[in-house]
Amino acid sequence: MFRERNKGNAKLNPVDIKDSQIGEMAISEFTFEEPEGIPLHQKNVFGCLAKEDVYADIHLSKVQYTPKDQPLFTSILQAVHLTDQTAGGVSQATSTSYLMEGSKYFLNNQFDKAIGPYQKALDLEKNDRKLESKLWRTLIDNLGMAYGITGDLKSAEDVFQYGISKDPTYPIFYYNMACTYAERNDLDNTVKYLKTAFEYKQNIIPGEQMPDPSKDDSFQRFMQNEKFRKLIESL
Repeated sequence: MFRERNKGNAKLNPVDIKDSQIGEMAISEFTFEEPEGIPLHQKNVFGCLAKEDVYADIHLSKVQYTPKDQPLFTSILQAVHLTDQTAGGVSQATSTSYLMEGSKYFLNNQFDKAIGPYQKALDLEKNDRKLESKLWRTLIDNLGMAYGITGDLKSAEDVFQYGISKDPTYPIFYYNMACTYAERNDLDNTVKYLKTAFEYKQNIIPGEQMPDPSKDDSFQRFMQNEKFRKLIESL
């Protein structure tokens, strides 16, 4: 079915076409770079699940896709499943389902709406950790960024500090903490956490890249500072 569907997309010149499997779910993915000359860089992922007489066709897509978005796609696909439910039964929410819900809003830049489900996911994880490492890191990263983008820098700091306390060699937690202090115009702590982030850069999630601080909006306020500029050059 995926192969036949992809034939219909041939005129849009899809690239990076590949098939894979997540559990019992068949996966097909591809990217539209510039369909009809429009620079979309749109990632498309299709998933297929079947159980008895029920068939589920899942389609996820995002324009201006970057490798950092991949854990969000994966978290949604891993959370989808077909289950038997007795009449009147109620499905119990899990950290994975809350992560999936929050990621839906996060991918659409609705950061204020992403905070609620992400925070519920983190609260559940603090009591009983269930998420695999990559998804747990994504939860911390995205919840902290959602707080920061909406102006709640104290909550952003608390989330990243919690992440550091549990995963002290993951560089992106330190990088995002540096962003948080930059938004407060705290140069000393910005430098401190940015240095630490790049000291641990070898621990980045495979497929991700360390961000370029010279292009990060949070740090532009310090680019005229010689001490900070030299740090960026050294990194």
